[in-house]
Amino acid sequence: MIPLLILILNQIITLYAAIVLIYCLCSWFIRDNSNRFMQILAMISEPPLIPIRRFLWRFEFFRNSPVDFSPLVLFLLLRGLLSLLAQIPGWLS
Repeated sequence: MIPLLILILNQIITLYAAIVLIYCLCSWFIRDNSNRFMQILAMISEPPLIPIRRFLWRFEFFRNSPVDFSPLVLFLLLRGLLSLLAQIPGWLS
C-alpha cells in the first residue's frame, strides 16, 4: 500500500513540475494575460511561486535581477521532496 501511495505522489509531483516548466517556458513567448491557456497555467503554478518570490525579494541580488529565480527554487524543493519520498520505503522496513 505504501509503495503505491509513494508512486502516486511521485507522479503527481513530477506532473506538477512539468506544468510549472511549461508555464515558465510559455511565459517567455505568450505575453497576453488574457490568454486562457496561460491563465490556467498561472492558476496552477503561481500559488507556490508567490511565497518563494517574496522570500527571494528580501535579498538585493534577486530584487534587482531581471530573471525570476522562484521556479528554479521550486524545482529544487520538488526534487528534494521526490528524494525524500524515495527514502520512505527504506525507513519503514
